[in-house]
Amino acid sequence: IMYNDRYPELVVGCLKARTVPVNVNHHYTPREVAELLDYVKPRAIVYHKALGAKFADVLPTPGCDLLIEVDDDSGGPSLSG
Repeated sequence: IMYNDRYPELVVGCLKARTVPVNVNHHYTPREVAELLDYVKPRAIVYHKALGAKFADVLPTPGCDLLIEVDDDSGGPSLSG
């Protein structure tokens, strides 16, 4: 769940690691993100720190082994996971 200039680097990194990046619109509501993540069942989630507070109730999802935060100096809370 990214909304910054690091997004292209994230996609290229995922492809180099032979993983499947899934785009998530940062304008989605937490309920919409929860439904999407339930469908996709990700093993890892990368999120922009500024969006952490908005999606704190739905991240991490069951089955997600890794939650990666991209720091943006927003001062937002870090999520556990």
